[in-house]
Amino acid sequence: MKISLFILFAFSFIYPQSFDDYLKEQQQDFNSYKTALDKEWKQYKSFINDSPYKVKKPKKIPKAKKKAPKKDISKKAKISKPIKKRIEKIKIDTLILGTSIDFSFLNSKVNIPYDKSIKKSISIFNNKSISKYHKSMQKAKYKMSIDYIKKYKKARRLSDWMAVLLVSEFSENIHKNKNKQKLLTWFLLLELGYDVKVAIANNAIVLLANMKHSLYSTLFLKINNKNYYAIFGDKAKKLKTYSSNMKNLNAMDFTSKRAVLGINDHKKKKLSFKYKNKPYNINTFYSPSLIKTYKDMPQSDYISYFNSLMDNKTEYNMLNDLSKILKNKSEIEAINILLRFVQKSFKYKTDDDNFGYEKVLFPEETIYYKYSDCEDRSLLFAYLTRKLLKKDVILLKYSDHLATAVRLDTRNSNGDSIRYNGKVYAIADPTYINANVFMAMPKYKNASYKVIK
Repeated sequence: MKISLFILFAFSFIYPQSFDDYLKEQQQDFNSYKTALDKEWKQYKSFINDSPYKVKKPKKIPKAKKKAPKKDISKKAKISKPIKKRIEKIKIDTLILGTSIDFSFLNSKVNIPYDKSIKKSISIFNNKSISKYHKSMQKAKYKMSIDYIKKYKKARRLSDWMAVLLVSEFSENIHKNKNKQKLLTWFLLLELGYDVKVAIANNAIVLLANMKHSLYSTLFLKINNKNYYAIFGDKAKKLKTYSSNMKNLNAMDFTSKRAVLGINDHKKKKLSFKYKNKPYNINTFYSPSLIKTYKDMPQSDYISYFNSLMDNKTEYNMLNDLSKILKNKSEIEAINILLRFVQKSFKYKTDDDNFGYEKVLFPEETIYYKYSDCEDRSLLFAYLTRKLLKKDVILLKYSDHLATAVRLDTRNSNGDSIRYNGKVYAIADPTYINANVFMAMPKYKNASYKVIK
């Protein structure tokens, strides 16, 4: 009885209206949504955001000319010692006996509870049949699946993109037909609280998602001043869909805000570079299953990659080896070593030549792939500098290039730097081979740029 009173008190504190009013409001919202699905859908013209680069990136990158080193007056760098985190085994008890859909996700077995009532038969795909599908799904026993997916997402710290892949793979294990797969994915993502829609294009179902950040080279519709993106790469000039949606749905964010847990398929990779003619080897790891989840992710804003965290084992081993090299080095030399590591450990190739399309890489992907270009190197360098040296780093976006700038304690009146928010940042270009901090690539010394932070 005390528990019940506490729950009611907590609810009344959060929601000023009565519980009956709240349920009534929820029902009205749901009824409004059903009405929107029933009504004749509107035809929308689709748009596609081009690549962030106005001009194609350079095929070849220059090497900085060797200069006599200036006297290093910077103080000893403070190196943050990386913390080793154990790889945890993920286990989620469903507490439900019966049928489950079993498959491997991020190299771990998933057992999602499943009731056959969610496997709906639908052969015609129009607004009337989809509305009928949605109503029948509301009566199905889907909540056991939703509860497990929520627990699994939280336990493994999955990003929204990974949650989409998890739900999509679950749907693929239930339906062979792609349209049915997308309808089930749409319904389950709605129940997970995501702001998603379905649209029809030439009798095919297109899944649309509202995003917290922009996606590039991805079809989208403008609906009620929101952009809804076709996150599975569908292409169509015109689509039919509905304008209304339920309240309290959340836009997706593809940023990996926390390191994914439970990854256990790491493979070793040795990275080599030279600094002042001395060779160094960095032993690191990558996870093939994690690389696989990023393979078809739509290209997002740079800030999404900039704010993402790496896999724990990959991060620790790379930071641990680098921290030993940086030990007792000055601030300037520590930055220069990190620059040389990124400049020399990877071969340069534009995304067009490497993948056939523009693809920004997460740091783990830069480690995995043989080639990378300017934004991939800048994102990796920024990550290492923030983690190891605790320095403030910003991205500098030019018309056909991405570089970085670092807030240092040391200043160089003769070097290349910029002023941002009243503070001086030293140019640091991880793509400009052999360049040190305070050295901008000649082409961009006086070029206009946009700061990304």
